[in-house]
Amino acid sequence: MTEISNDAFAQGGQWLEQCGFNLRAVLDVCAFPSALAAAWDETRIPRTPGERLVLLGMGGSALWDW
Repeated sequence: MTEISNDAFAQGGQWLEQCGFNLRAVLDVCAFPSALAAAWDETRIPRTPGERLVLLGMGGSALWDW
């Protein structure tokens, strides 16, 4: 998992929170453990270097204020 390690990334997380989402994880699809990589590959979605899977959670009522 990629940790929030710089100001721009942290600001993005704060912006998402204001929009009603929680940034849960940013995953490097090429660094998946073997079992997860195998399951991902079954979907026939390519794992391309540099691509990330972003996991969002609903963060409360701000989501519905849009």
